[in-house]
Amino acid sequence: MSKFKTTITLILTFLFIPTLYATPSLIGQTQNQIGEFNIIEQHWQDGDNSLNQFSTKKINKLNTSNNKKPIIILVSAFNVTIDHMSLSSTGDYADSFEAIIANQGYEVWVIEDRMLHADPSICDQQDCSIMSQWGLEQRIADIKWLKDEIIQTDNVIVGGITGGGMAAIATVNRYPDDFLGVFSTGALYSNDPLTQLHNMQSCDDFRFAQSQGGHYIDVLSGFDPVIALAQYLPDDDSPIFPGLTNLQTMMTILGVPGFLGKNAYSADYVFALAYSDLSSFKYLDIDLFYQDYALFGHLASLQHHIDINCAFTGERTFTDNLSAFNGKVLLLGGGGAMTPMMLDTADLFTFANVKVIDNPQDGGEADNYLVPIKLRKKILDKPVLKWLKEVNINNVF
Repeated sequence: MSKFKTTITLILTFLFIPTLYATPSLIGQTQNQIGEFNIIEQHWQDGDNSLNQFSTKKINKLNTSNNKKPIIILVSAFNVTIDHMSLSSTGDYADSFEAIIANQGYEVWVIEDRMLHADPSICDQQDCSIMSQWGLEQRIADIKWLKDEIIQTDNVIVGGITGGGMAAIATVNRYPDDFLGVFSTGALYSNDPLTQLHNMQSCDDFRFAQSQGGHYIDVLSGFDPVIALAQYLPDDDSPIFPGLTNLQTMMTILGVPGFLGKNAYSADYVFALAYSDLSSFKYLDIDLFYQDYALFGHLASLQHHIDINCAFTGERTFTDNLSAFNGKVLLLGGGGAMTPMMLDTADLFTFANVKVIDNPQDGGEADNYLVPIKLRKKILDKPVLKWLKEVNINNVF
């Protein structure tokens, strides 16, 4: 794309995307007890558009006082339902990431991305243009609303996995005085010329699509048949790769660098590696992956893709103020592709107390979450809990 077209697209983007504020109304609530945990899930709608909804969840361990511990906001990953944080390879809720944190006496809140978890044909019958607002600006507004209007305290740490962590970083960038700390397994900046070049085409393409009236893209349609064949007919011969089974085909595709195309943030981005004989994944728990895949929405906001891909071109819209944050920062690099971007992001926190853990596993982006519980505790849960304890000790209210 020419520099002229890029400039015009940028101008259109800034003119027609207003500052967003969250003013949701409660439309539903459930309360459950699972083992030792009390869980209140609330469903919200912002305005009159029935598509403009999201959920929050509050988790407390029964008979536990938080003793002025920070409240934890977990930001769900991009375009996935609130149940994402409640999964584990054992199937036991107590082993989920949200419950592991709540079990230590923290009050935990989970906030969901605004998303369309429905048949994508719904947008053939009704106006889905509201999705054009569902980018990082909206996620920042929703997190800020949850903290100020519902939780109502400054004793808060915000964090998340992959896209949820990116949104958490963007939020402390916008409101550096509002949070004690932030943790993330996703980066939000790269100063590597090759990574920036890789994302430039996607950034320009998404912006151009939006300038032509686009609001969303179908991110799963091409992969649905591959997943379905692997899940339900794993040992049958693959119609895609002769000589391989359906399961081996899925393993091969997930291990191809950059197979996610415009959704891959570097040319060597790998989702999950399998062993060379395709006997199994190195780290990914396949049943957990199938459960998680079912929680993702087909249609994803173009604005969100613009915000993320363009951030990795070197744009600083959502990282320009990280030097003003002086709280605690934990960045956990997941896989060889994300770790260099994590280190670049860490460098932007000039005055914060930053800890970067370079995850030694090389299984891809999914390797710090969608893995067997024993590995997840080692590379995700324990580092996060140790860091939370350090933040709590150093911030006595």
